[in-house]
Amino acid sequence: MQSKLKFSGSSARRHIIAAVGAASLLFSAFPAIAQTSPPARTQGATFCANLSQISSKIEANLASRDQKIVDFQASTTAKKTERWAAHEKKLADVRAAADQKRAEHYAKLDAKATTDSQKAAVAAFQSTIDAAVTTRKAAIDAATAAYRTGVDAALATHSTAITAAAAALEASVDAALAKAETDCAAEGADGTAIRATMQASIKAAQETFKTARKDASLESTRMELAAARKAAIDAAVAEFKTTAEAAGDTLRAAFPPAASAQ
Repeated sequence: MQSKLKFSGSSARRHIIAAVGAASLLFSAFPAIAQTSPPARTQGATFCANLSQISSKIEANLASRDQKIVDFQASTTAKKTERWAAHEKKLADVRAAADQKRAEHYAKLDAKATTDSQKAAVAAFQSTIDAAVTTRKAAIDAATAAYRTGVDAALATHSTAITAAAAALEASVDAALAKAETDCAAEGADGTAIRATMQASIKAAQETFKTARKDASLESTRMELAAARKAAIDAAVAEFKTTAEAAGDTLRAAFPPAASAQ
């Protein structure tokens, strides 16, 4: 019986660890939105004449990247919810199967007990194991809830940071375009110099965005949350094993081996 109950704990741990699969996508697959530099082949001499067209392309690209961020965040949330729901279903199935096997084992023990002391020992064993199972379930559920709460909070913080960084990038690009337009309107405007200045400004904005995105990385937070969850689950499983082994020793004492025939 101990082996069946231990299987329930280890299966729960495996399913819980798999639950964050969707969240981890945000660490590695976040769409880059900073590719907003004007076409490299635009000639300085015609830059001011083509500025309106260049600006339209850059703004369209920014809008497209912004939408990709929104779509990606929504997709990540949906996939995370689906995986966590699937985990709950699998864990419930594992627990139900373990409960059934434990009930069958109890029935065999009840049938084997013939004396009052043996019946009392079986009842005490069942009570101890049931309490230990309840404690283990509660500990695993609490560890899972804490992990998910932490993941949700980290994702919300990350999303806010990325959205703010994207907004800052867009504002910087808009400012660079506005300056280019003003400079181009001046008498004797040098299109080549204006183009170079705009490109430098946009490149600086891109680098700022990349730094902000790197600073908002979730990987270290995820690892900390996963480690805390694993430690809590391991402790719960170890505690259950100790309790079950002690209860088994006490039960066996009530069923001494039959005396050998002379």
